[in-house]
Amino acid sequence: MEKEATKWCDMLDKNPGEEWLKRVTALQGLAKLFRDQEGSENDSSVWSPALFRILRLPIQRQIKDLRSGITKEVGDVLVAMSVSGQDAVGPFFLDIFLTILETLNSGNKVIFGHIDVAMQQVFPNTRIKKATQMLCKEATKSKSVQLREFSTEYVNLSLRCWGRAFLQKDADTLAACIEKCLSDASSNVRTSARSGYFEFCQLWPDRGADLLQRLDLRTQKFLEKHMEENMDSTPRMSASGGHSKSFNAPKVETSKPVRSTLQTSKSFDSGSPSTSRRPSTEKSIPSTSPRNSSPKAMESPSTAQISDAPPVGTPVMCNVREGDYPGIVRFVGTTSFAKGAWCGVELRSAEGKNDGSVGGQRYFNCPKNYGLFVRPNQLTILDDEEDEADMPPPPPSTQQESRRTSRGAEQGDEDWTSMGLDLLHEHKKHIDAVLSQLREEMELLADFERMQDRLTKERVVTYNEAMRVCVEHRDDLSMEFKTAVQTCYDKYGISHDNLSLE
Repeated sequence: MEKEATKWCDMLDKNPGEEWLKRVTALQGLAKLFRDQEGSENDSSVWSPALFRILRLPIQRQIKDLRSGITKEVGDVLVAMSVSGQDAVGPFFLDIFLTILETLNSGNKVIFGHIDVAMQQVFPNTRIKKATQMLCKEATKSKSVQLREFSTEYVNLSLRCWGRAFLQKDADTLAACIEKCLSDASSNVRTSARSGYFEFCQLWPDRGADLLQRLDLRTQKFLEKHMEENMDSTPRMSASGGHSKSFNAPKVETSKPVRSTLQTSKSFDSGSPSTSRRPSTEKSIPSTSPRNSSPKAMESPSTAQISDAPPVGTPVMCNVREGDYPGIVRFVGTTSFAKGAWCGVELRSAEGKNDGSVGGQRYFNCPKNYGLFVRPNQLTILDDEEDEADMPPPPPSTQQESRRTSRGAEQGDEDWTSMGLDLLHEHKKHIDAVLSQLREEMELLADFERMQDRLTKERVVTYNEAMRVCVEHRDDLSMEFKTAVQTCYDKYGISHDNLSLE
């Protein structure tokens, strides 16, 4: 596989400029090579890092080529890789993703059209880690309307095709992206964002309801109108390919033509092939429809909502997306950060998100990362002695934590041993990741050195882009390591400033 790919990549490198017909032949050879590997998505010897290194620079150069015939053929190569390699080729697509976005932002409609058609078929087959974050960043911050439109549309594709489990860590980023894009100056971006909202609600109904309440009243009514219109009329594809009447994303009128994707894409939630692009789910989108509640009721929860919540001091189990966490209710009422009734819970372990305060406003007191705000319907009351006995010991009080933080030396040897082992584990993991990154950079450097007698502007620019990506990857690794170390400090109630022998 690698030997054959090297042969075609050498033909791409040796035929720049006017010899573009030979490059077309080489790209067709690569596409056939990858199509012949269909069914090998779990074979690491086929889709190896070495193969990706061979392909990366030649493919990036062809994507940026100004000839539409070249970009069409390289699009076929990308589709063939995606269909055959599926998730195994995700790392390769991440490496070239910035180049793809740059091409989509070009002024040549024919060229970026070929790449767009290819990516519309890649997304249902290949899940790309970190791509969602990159797309959300471009969708909300890019000054290019064209790039915002493409990015928002691809965010929708990822929501539709990649499944809740794969996107779980990016749920907050996706929600913020959709919220921002719903008020974008571009009508196409807003249209895509509305579709994205419905896709988001398919995966996270509760988060979708919270997101709806953060929007302005006009957007709320618009989205609710489409939810009601499509609740009973929009067919959806079941896992077996048949239609059912359960709610799916509404068909929002759009001035932008909907592009088709592969009809035989797999369902990532179930892990089995499906004729639907969308992972099947039976959950419907929660609605705060004016038919059931007035605008006034939407702004302040009813007395019934508050009365249904467990009273302060009740031992409960928080049923949230990350898992089930026991704790004690410390607050019941309304908040300034979101509309509706909320319960503030002091958890029995540091699995929370705050210390009882949000946005500078305090609702109750508890140690850092022991506080969690949830809806009343996400709580299960623990009123049996057996349930109470199974709960872990309560967290240290705020005063105890403060004393422990300011005098870290008072910890026992067992605590220091556990903390030291945790830090050692995180440090080893970081070093392994850095060494792996450096090995890839050394190979990139060696590849460039082999071409030093035939350097061109295009190769230097491509190499410079690759170096920039490498630096960003190393920065990401450093940030992840700092976060892991800080999490370790928080776990043991230690401040970095207090880690001294004095």
